[in-house]
Amino acid sequence: MMRAMDVMEEDKRITGTQIARRGIWFFMRTILLAVAIAFLCYGVFVAAMNAANLYILATEGMQLRAECVTNLSDRDELYEYFTDTFIEKDAALGGGAPFADYIVTGMDYRLTVDNVSVLPWAQSATLTVTERVTNIRGSIRDDKKPEDAPEDAVYPLPAWVDGQYKVYFSKRSGRWYIFQIVMTNIAPSERPKLTPDMRMTPIPAVTPYKPPVPVVVTPRSTPAPSVTPGEIDKTSAPKP
Repeated sequence: MMRAMDVMEEDKRITGTQIARRGIWFFMRTILLAVAIAFLCYGVFVAAMNAANLYILATEGMQLRAECVTNLSDRDELYEYFTDTFIEKDAALGGGAPFADYIVTGMDYRLTVDNVSVLPWAQSATLTVTERVTNIRGSIRDDKKPEDAPEDAVYPLPAWVDGQYKVYFSKRSGRWYIFQIVMTNIAPSERPKLTPDMRMTPIPAVTPYKPPVPVVVTPRSTPAPSVTPGEIDKTSAPKP
């Protein structure tokens, strides 16, 4: 009898230990899961923030570079977006730039970001962009005109080569900078936007007007009051 009671008490202790272990494991697993979800959310947030910063730097920096190439902006502003080494080695910004002999007054610039590749913990990133520059306006400098050229001579501005680029970024002192640009392909020609032909628009049909049908109201005839012969004699008889 004592032996059976000892076995039962030992079984209870084992069962209590198992329950405690299961509770501790469930608690630890819940904490680990919560920590993993928190790290995942933080990583997604940092990646989205980096992607937004890279998008702004690419669009503003590439446009500023095009404006510096065409002498529309000051070159000193490029240091906010590009590394010093890139600015010094960029052939388009050198003295032999194609627009050095022209005075550019304006242009239409458009940059499309096709792909963003960046990790939350990365110190480098890559963007794939498509650059298009159209409608460059300006004229040649007076001192660059040939002496024997007629006064009404036309000097077309150099054409800008639209292209697809790989833009490489590096993080330095907690800030992103563009340190390399590689042209991978000529930008494909854009499809012309179709202008709608108003002649193909169907003419709306006119609904014929139907006047309302007049409602004829027939007056009801009021019957004359009936008078008996006796009443007629009484009314017509003279009074004494």
